[in-house]
Amino acid sequence: MNLKLSGFEIPLEEATNTINKKKYKRILLQIPEGLKIHFLKILDFLEKETSAEFIISAEPCFGACDILSSVYKDLDVDLIVPIGHTP
Repeated sequence: MNLKLSGFEIPLEEATNTINKKKYKRILLQIPEGLKIHFLKILDFLEKETSAEFIISAEPCFGACDILSSVYKDLDVDLIVPIGHTP
């Protein structure tokens, strides 16, 4: 289950499998600047594949090492999914 956007293939299968398997209910999506224009397509895809509630981070992020999980601690999320970052 991958989503193709602007010439990029976003591999969402692992995220949807994890969300469904663990029955996570509240997910934070961290989307980098270049993909934020597509956040609705990403959100629609994930909502169709899972039953979770999603929060979109509007904070600037610049790569896989830019995940500030301590900032999101108060949001009570089950999982942070960094979209568009390298593994």
